[in-house]
Amino acid sequence: MDKKAINQARSLYYIFFAKMLDFAPNDEGYKDVETLLPIFLSNPLVETSHEALQAIQAGLKNEGFSALRTEYDDVFVSPESSFIPLSASYYDEGRDDGQKRVKAAGLVLRSKFRRNKPLCNDSEDQMVFAFRFMRC
Repeated sequence: MDKKAINQARSLYYIFFAKMLDFAPNDEGYKDVETLLPIFLSNPLVETSHEALQAIQAGLKNEGFSALRTEYDDVFVSPESSFIPLSASYYDEGRDDGQKRVKAAGLVLRSKFRRNKPLCNDSEDQMVFAFRFMRC
């Protein structure tokens, strides 16, 4: 088993997940998604992921990145739809900025990495932050 290749693949998936869970106000924010899809499609983890990635790629081709923004709003933001929280604290305590954030901040402080607050508005227990952190 080639651990270096596995870690590189894992890092690419973490980037992909972070981009899919992070709202991008313009198409530039989704360029990594567009770049990574062909890589994942040529090297699928399992057949079902291949089918899902093909559907994402077809959706982008037919509807563009605005469809991703609309879906993000519908799923993660809109109170009229399925509103899905993205913080670990919410799932642990039913609220944002709880003990999971404290624990996640502690993990970051014990690492060599630091949150760049002007560039990163996500708290340490947000899924987007976690995926970005895990890719390093």
